[in-house]
Amino acid sequence: MTSLKFFNYVPKLFLTLVLSFLTGFCLSAEPADVTDRELSIVTAYSELELELDARITYEMTPGVGANLATIFQIEQELMASSMHERKLDLLSRILELKYSVLATEADDTVVNTQKTERVKAQAGSAEKKGLVASGGTESDPPELTAISVDKVSVDVSQTSQIVTFTVEATDATGINWGPQLNTRVVLRNQNGKYFSAYGDDNNPGVLTMTLEPTDPSGTLTVQWLKIIDTLGNDEAYYYSESLAPLGLPAFIYILENGEATSNITVSGDSEITNVSENSEVNYSLKIENLASVPTGQLTFELKSTNIRVNAVSQAGSSACSISSVNYNSTVSCALSGVDANASKLLNLTLAPGVSGAGSFNANIVASIPDVSYLNNYVTVSLAIDPDGDGDGIANNVDNCLDDANSDQLDTDADGNGNACDLDDDGDGVEDSSDAFPIDETETIDTDSDGTGNNADTDDDGDGVADSLDAFPLISLNGRTDTDSDGRPNDCDSACIDLGMTADDDDDGDGVDDVSDAFPLDASESTDTDADGVGDNSDPFPENPLYTLDSDSDGMPDAWETRYGLDPNDASDATSDVDNDGVSALDEFLAGTIPSGSLDLDGNSQYDALTDGLLLLRGMFGLDGSALVTGTVASDATYIASADIESRIATLGDLADIDGNGTIDALTDGLLTLRYLFGLEGDTLIAGVVAADATRTTAVDIEAHLKTLMPAL
Repeated sequence: MTSLKFFNYVPKLFLTLVLSFLTGFCLSAEPADVTDRELSIVTAYSELELELDARITYEMTPGVGANLATIFQIEQELMASSMHERKLDLLSRILELKYSVLATEADDTVVNTQKTERVKAQAGSAEKKGLVASGGTESDPPELTAISVDKVSVDVSQTSQIVTFTVEATDATGINWGPQLNTRVVLRNQNGKYFSAYGDDNNPGVLTMTLEPTDPSGTLTVQWLKIIDTLGNDEAYYYSESLAPLGLPAFIYILENGEATSNITVSGDSEITNVSENSEVNYSLKIENLASVPTGQLTFELKSTNIRVNAVSQAGSSACSISSVNYNSTVSCALSGVDANASKLLNLTLAPGVSGAGSFNANIVASIPDVSYLNNYVTVSLAIDPDGDGDGIANNVDNCLDDANSDQLDTDADGNGNACDLDDDGDGVEDSSDAFPIDETETIDTDSDGTGNNADTDDDGDGVADSLDAFPLISLNGRTDTDSDGRPNDCDSACIDLGMTADDDDDGDGVDDVSDAFPLDASESTDTDADGVGDNSDPFPENPLYTLDSDSDGMPDAWETRYGLDPNDASDATSDVDNDGVSALDEFLAGTIPSGSLDLDGNSQYDALTDGLLLLRGMFGLDGSALVTGTVASDATYIASADIESRIATLGDLADIDGNGTIDALTDGLLTLRYLFGLEGDTLIAGVVAADATRTTAVDIEAHLKTLMPAL
């Protein structure tokens, strides 16, 4: 190398070192020129170096021009190579070569003819790729729509295994599926080694990768998918941004020989396919442990698009971190394990976003590798239906599109929810006029008691049953209605204005009030003796003096009491206290007294000089001949003193004429004697009424004496 050439190369060296530092690769300190020998070495490099080069290409700023075309040509040659050596010094030389070309592009000493050749080479490469500067050639890259993998856990301890990715993509001119230099999936293991899955145009959409027993166990993390169309337009889809949302597992796991594994599956609820805006949905994931030992603690992860995760819960303990931006959520949980050969539900509370599509990808793993891993992933896509009224019910099933009614109540099942139905119960009466808008059997409640008239036995609530009420829809409102027929006893103008009339028969006994002696007593209508007691209840309807007969013996209580009989003993009706051969009842019916009279000698006359003197002598205590000598009439029936004494005794308390409780000759005796002499008024009572008498007037004294002098 000449000194001139060395100094001309200083800028190239500096640029090479800077760019090498920025890309994180260590290059050899000795710069190298672009030579045919180096190009031949580069084209023999393995697919690993190709993928490293591709990564640099993806990370470089576009627009460098022809130099990138040269690099692309080198990349194509390396892709076609069958070389499998993977040495860092080779990688370093490739990068050194790339940046030497970039440095040369910046060198002003490069002759124009060399640049012209490079431009021509670039144009040829571009034309080969279909990227012409003019003429309208299609330049849109392919668009990925789906990707999946047939296995995630791989056991290569006995033999090699093929992992197959299935890719679905669209492009106007078609996808270039293979051979190796085109569409591919790139993975990287924990040691930094890159693996690729390639396709073949003979089997579109299928990319395969063979893992050998010599490959180290552990995780191959998915890095990106590169898709190239037939014109050379390409697009790189990186895992986090593009592949994870499509449900692709994040890794392929190479099992170590004899390594313990779990056997977990997770599945979604197939019955839930559509949800609504503004709603909250309970969605369950089923976690099954197909192994014969418990899983131990599980790790659950979820990412959603247009569906916010509000909560995660399960039977057993759980600790979750939920981060949401609008309706996109990232969830990470530590969950309690699942028993051997058992399952449990993981409950998600979801809030769908705007109408359209929503989805989430979830996976769950144990602390040890899974026998499959493929069943540890689930992708759920939900159609989010629009909800115009914001009640959480989608328009296509909402029975009130413009009125929020999350309960969707539709009483009459007419397809219109109650919130927008003018007649909720469909009984023909609009709700605004219906006392029972959700009861088709009722519309009116006259008395506002909460029971409709059809079921209410007293519509107006006045206490009179409808079946008996002359005005079942007009309340008496406190008006008197003796016979409870709904007609008030009296009806004023206000009553008449309501539509009622007065009752002509207040007690409802069939006798009009004008003819009824007792218009408010249905049990009575006549009072023959005008004593205020109706004939039906008056034992003596034609005798105004008596209205009670407690023992129903035919004799008035008052009469029995007066003559010493017992008003509560019916047997005394047959008694004959005065031994005159006439029973007490017959005495009452005949108008005579049952227990004696002032006709003490029984000659049927009331005589002052016989009967009066006999009573007076008896009151003075005389008996025997002193009692009767000269005082018994010649025609007397009772002449012996014993008989006279007995008849005086029969009078008993009746002989207490002034009613002071004491039988006294100077008061009671003289009053009787004067009365028998025919004295009346003040002359009768003057000076002979006791101070403690209860009968003090002549009228009272005379009335009592008359009771002792029945007609003879």
